[in-house]
Amino acid sequence: MPIKRTDADLIAAAPGLLTRLGRHLSAVESGAAGAGDDLAAVLRILLDKTNPGNRGMARIAAAIGVDLPAVVVSGAPQLSGTALLMSFGNLPVVPAPGDGQPHTPRSLPFQEWVDTPSLVVPGSEKRRESWGSFSTLIANTGGAHLGTTYHDLLATSDLFQTLGLSLQDYLLRQIGWQVERVLADLIAHTGHGMIPRTRELTHWPRTPVWMVFRDQPGTGMEAAVSISVNDNSPLPIEVMRFVWRGRVNHLIHGGTGPDGKGLPARLVVDNPDTGEATATEGEPRPPGWKPPDDWHIIPK
Repeated sequence: MPIKRTDADLIAAAPGLLTRLGRHLSAVESGAAGAGDDLAAVLRILLDKTNPGNRGMARIAAAIGVDLPAVVVSGAPQLSGTALLMSFGNLPVVPAPGDGQPHTPRSLPFQEWVDTPSLVVPGSEKRRESWGSFSTLIANTGGAHLGTTYHDLLATSDLFQTLGLSLQDYLLRQIGWQVERVLADLIAHTGHGMIPRTRELTHWPRTPVWMVFRDQPGTGMEAAVSISVNDNSPLPIEVMRFVWRGRVNHLIHGGTGPDGKGLPARLVVDNPDTGEATATEGEPRPPGWKPPDDWHIIPK
């Protein structure tokens, strides 16, 4: 007959889960093929609420007898809007929380962070996904099952690349970093502290932590991106690219100027029909800025 898993068994399983999580995070960072699916499978064990055999973070915390700590995250995504193509937010950030408004960095209880809508694709079947359900969706598609369908939400995110990774792998890496840090903190309460394999959130010097894109057919693309910067190099870095309507869009962050202030980002659009590229300079904004209704339009 089945033997029920005890609290001691759950606590004993935690170091192995942390090791697996760190191993897959390192593989994602190195760009290994299939690493994102492996990472999603472990995140499903730790975050998924649809299966009582998962919910690992909550169950391990309860077995140890401690609360899951709060986490600091970026602004919330734009949940609606005319012509909204994609928006994401609630990614882990290093700076202290802002003024408490929804669009500024803030502190959230761990489970609230896992459950709140964080990736929005209005035109898809799964229009809003929390980070917990997003990682579970990827795990169920290819990480732990060979799914019979491929959701259109994933097809839309497939159009984007970030820092040399697919957007899916990048988002999973940032989610995984947050979970890894919290799981290591939980294990420390047992008297068997472990140093996470992946120690830095800022593995890359400039990372997107909030984004919204709106497509206006016949007019252009509207884009706003918040980038977390931890270097002061003046060299430009391509932080994101995406393919839309047959054109390749490169979002390039300009770096930091001699005065220590951020340089403008620019969007370079390659048109394969003409062989030409157009560039639009962005405008730096203060932390917590949200796009107004009368966004500047990036011409087609």
